[in-house]
Amino acid sequence: MKILKIIGVVFLVLLFSIIVASQLINPNDYKSTLAEMVKTATGRTLYIEGDISISLLPRISITMGKTWLSNAENFDKIAFISIENTEIRLQILPLLMKRIVLEKVLLSGVNLNLQRNILGQGNWEDLSNKSATTDNTASNSFSIEIQQTTLQQAQIHWDDVQQQQHYSATNLNIDMGTLAYPLNQQVLPLHLASQLLSTNLKTEIALNTQIQLTPTKQQYRLNPLTMTLTATGQAIPNQQQTLRINTQLFVDIAQQQLAIDTLQINLLDNINIQLQLNTQNLLTNPHLTGKLTVPSFAPQIALKQLGININNSDKLQSINASAEIDATLQDKVSLNNINIQLDKHTLTIPQIQLDINTQQLQMVNFVLQIANLNATAVLTIQQLFTNPLFIGELIVKPFSLKEFLQTFDFTIPELAYLPLKTAALRLAVNGTREALKVDLQGIIDDNNASINNLQINVPAKTATLEQSVLSAFGLRLTGQANFTQWTTQPVLLGTIQLASFSPRELLKKLNISPPSTRDAKALDAAELSLQVKSDLHSVQLTDINLRVDQSRLRGYINVSAWQPLIGKLALQVDDIDADRYLAPTQTANNKSTNTILPDLPWAEIQATNLQGTIMIDTLKMNDIIVKDTAIVIE
Repeated sequence: MKILKIIGVVFLVLLFSIIVASQLINPNDYKSTLAEMVKTATGRTLYIEGDISISLLPRISITMGKTWLSNAENFDKIAFISIENTEIRLQILPLLMKRIVLEKVLLSGVNLNLQRNILGQGNWEDLSNKSATTDNTASNSFSIEIQQTTLQQAQIHWDDVQQQQHYSATNLNIDMGTLAYPLNQQVLPLHLASQLLSTNLKTEIALNTQIQLTPTKQQYRLNPLTMTLTATGQAIPNQQQTLRINTQLFVDIAQQQLAIDTLQINLLDNINIQLQLNTQNLLTNPHLTGKLTVPSFAPQIALKQLGININNSDKLQSINASAEIDATLQDKVSLNNINIQLDKHTLTIPQIQLDINTQQLQMVNFVLQIANLNATAVLTIQQLFTNPLFIGELIVKPFSLKEFLQTFDFTIPELAYLPLKTAALRLAVNGTREALKVDLQGIIDDNNASINNLQINVPAKTATLEQSVLSAFGLRLTGQANFTQWTTQPVLLGTIQLASFSPRELLKKLNISPPSTRDAKALDAAELSLQVKSDLHSVQLTDINLRVDQSRLRGYINVSAWQPLIGKLALQVDDIDADRYLAPTQTANNKSTNTILPDLPWAEIQATNLQGTIMIDTLKMNDIIVKDTAIVIE
């Protein structure tokens, strides 16, 4: 609508200037008359600061100096649009045949200021309202042909006070070929170049196309359409990146069809994205079908453009992707048969579907294959546009963890008790962005671990773990925990229970020979429970309850610093029969020197600052019984 008004003003100036010229009257004397006509048509004030000149031979030529239109009320006191120079060339003879043939329309130094105030009102809206009530008495008997339209050194500024946005398009240059009205079958070349400016970012745009018009069939084609965008700024990888677009576009208004034939987007030097798209019911309920393809490219080159260097040349050699599009914009949007391949690894998703009416996003039968690892997943997001609710599950099928790690060049130590032959995983999530529940189960060989009912409260920055279970090497370790203030001063509160187990059997499972003891049943049973409170700097172990065979230890250990180790302890042991754990009495045939007492790191122990008392109710050693023994650590 704004363009029509500008064209209307230009033609009013043209027609009026011809009349004045034909009567040999200076057209500059009629600036006020032109301003009044514009005021009536738009409600704005037209200022013509430059001179108006007219020449009649060999064609009518009209030039006009600086002209500008005032801004809307309650907006900045600047020009809504200003034009430094206007030049129009009009053929004379076609006028006798009711044809207006403009050989040239040149607008240079155009400056358009678009503004939106704090109330969300635009400074162009009054023009639309005014034009809606203006009586259109223009004659339809004339045909119009504009052979060349040129816009030079134009600027468009967008200033949104409400959203605090400011953008500028500068150095805008447009060249357009012949355009005839009434519209008939014709080809209209169009060339556009401009710069877009925003905070810390400059984007240069170049667009070239041929617009093929077939108005009788209401068909329009852009063939070819090429566009280059070069973005420069500190936030851009390597400070500069170029995006190139090539395509063909066809629109059939009568059949409500839109077709994009192989849209090609090239970025980061070696990534080429291809899109084929067809649209039915374009004006009512658009239905889109098509295919998106990313042919194979080298990720290492793309990552290098982003400032990321990959040292391992054997990885990230090739990636490609494809997906099918099926969307009804008022109902459902689906991506089908999604396939992504990275080197020899694949990701397959049969369908991702968005139901706009029910606000539900579904991803079903997700399949991921990385080396010998195969994973499946499902994900549903309900209330997508309001308060998203996530329901999902990931299952990693049993696979050889050792083989998987070796694929990525990890050095795997040979451990007989942990061969890494089999691993599996299950992860389930349920909740919103504010409150999420997580369940996790994992298996490695004969060992398994689980996290049951982990409740995460994001606004409160807290998490509650109802139960975690670790079963490994004959041990069963369970725990509960609460986490608070995880983003500022993390605090962990929890309990740990180690069910009864045989230390002797545990050592055997770890391929460690158990110590020889006088009592063959020594180290046959142990269990532990305690409470934990910990932050980034300290840990408190309270309600410690440790049993080894028939001996029990209770108490607490508080560590307030780690380097050096500073803390306090108070431990109580009921009865210790040390004779059971001593090495067997040596004989001529049995000279075993094996002992259960290890060499302790005395130097490190002396460097600590642990203080406290260890009380032993009854201690038996070499058949000597000592009661109420106190070991004071200072």
